[in-house]
Amino acid sequence: MLSYATGDSEIALANLTTHGRQPTCGDGCAVVRPSEHPYPVRDSCVYCRGATLNPIAPLADAQRRGELWRRVRDGALASPLTSRRVKGAIEAALRGTD
Repeated sequence: MLSYATGDSEIALANLTTHGRQPTCGDGCAVVRPSEHPYPVRDSCVYCRGATLNPIAPLADAQRRGELWRRVRDGALASPLTSRRVKGAIEAALRGTD
């Protein structure tokens, strides 16, 4: 997911999708290569059609309290759907904060 702050109150969020899949990718799409961003493992493009504006305040409040991030982290570590690579990165980040 890519984000762009629109000011003090909102943030624009857009997912990445595999480059070349129609109708999400078309002329002029922004291609993101695996070497340019830590997320994609293949050429991807920004899914502009699905981009949304979201209030920053709830995200900022949750980040300050840490509750949302802990739930996301714990859920990712517990899920059998999370890749070993991602779990390893989360665990390495946790070791770095001790």
